Amino acid sequence: MKILDSLRASLSKDKTALTAPTASTDSKTVRKKPLKRKIAPGTEASRQEAILQIRNVVHDKGYKVISISKLLNCFGFQKRSSCNVELITVMLAEHNLTVHPQLSLGLKSNDCVRIYGFPVAQLGDLFESEEDEPTGGARQQRERELEDFIDKHNLFHKLGLKKVMRQYSPTQTRDRFDFLCSDAKGSQVVLELKHVGGGKSAVEQVLRYIGMLKQEQPGKKARGILVTGIRDVDTAKALHGMTPAQQQEIEWYLYRYNKGSGDVSFELVSYDFIDHHLGILTKAS
Repeated sequence: MKILDSLRASLSKDKTALTAPTASTDSKTVRKKPLKRKIAPGTEASRQEAILQIRNVVHDKGYKVISISKLLNCFGFQKRSSCNVELITVMLAEHNLTVHPQLSLGLKSNDCVRIYGFPVAQLGDLFESEEDEPTGGARQQRERELEDFIDKHNLFHKLGLKKVMRQYSPTQTRDRFDFLCSDAKGSQVVLELKHVGGGKSAVEQVLRYIGMLKQEQPGKKARGILVTGIRDVDTAKALHGMTPAQQQEIEWYLYRYNKGSGDVSFELVSYDFIDHHLGILTKAS
């Protein structure tokens, strides 16, 4: 029995000697890397980690597409409530991230939203297609409806304009303006409407139309107004990239449409607003 006890003690000492670190440990000894601690879901740390991952995607691709159910899971929620929807919105906003469409209990679990590093927004209802991915024809139809509505209700005065002609085509061109208008100073004004976002192509379109008016009537002042249903980052970047002289000639407005009352109003998107938020976006990257 004493012999067995002695062997156990010896084996125990040998095991200890093999596992215990010593000051003379060979530099070539392989040491195990510490295991990365798994962050528990629903904690503040896990939510911050989720926001960091979202920001990385937004930085690389411009936005992140995610379903409502996955977004809830990222923040440790299994079900929607007004409280957790508000919490997600506020936490994202603290990191200059905006969800579009805006998070609400009306969205379905499998609905997808986009998260941006710019305050993308719409002010009310949209003149939009019921299709998930409207075709070019459907988009044009929605814009015609917006055009018809503004024309029928003579809403030009809300933009400080007077209508001259609808679908005006400059001499020797095939282009057609949504509206050719004039302002109180007698300047010619191109009014171009987009039922959702505009983007670079819409900004370039308005600038091209302004150039056509200047060629058609040299010496007469001309400017442009772009109206969209969504304050989108692509339009903001396009306007931000223009020269100061070009920025003096074009304004960007959002329309606010209420389907219930049938009322439409307009809100200016200032260059100060664009510069400020694109500046934040640049710093974040």
